Amino acid sequence: LASLAWGFAAASIAAPQLFHQLALQVLHRIDVGGRAADQRGGDAANQGGRCAADQVGGFRDQELSMLAWSYATCGERLPGLTTGLAEAAASCNLGHQAVANVVWALGSMRAEQRVMQDLVPGASRVQHQLSPQGLANVC
Repeated sequence: LASLAWGFAAASIAAPQLFHQLALQVLHRIDVGGRAADQRGGDAANQGGRCAADQVGGFRDQELSMLAWSYATCGERLPGLTTGLAEAAASCNLGHQAVANVVWALGSMRAEQRVMQDLVPGASRVQHQLSPQGLANVC
């Protein structure tokens, strides 16, 4: 899903129906993955690793980053997507590049302040690892 979204966004191909269908799949997988983690009584941060394959709908940190970038780049604004991506990213121990990309993308999509606030702990955790461009994305 992430590669499909990235490919069409990178090629600047207008495909609103495709992006809408992909977003529905992404939100469904994030929701199902999140409920499965809650039922097990844990999350990726408590396990000390990055997004576990079964923690956030099977999406790794790079894939969450790619999805956020794709939707910011293509300009598609779909209900619940920014919140879903932010919650998924906040529930993971994202790597520094993924944090910078997700923060930039959600900011570009004009995510609500409360949604962006969920990403502050992750950005604070990786701030010393960010490149100058990564810092610019987060600030």
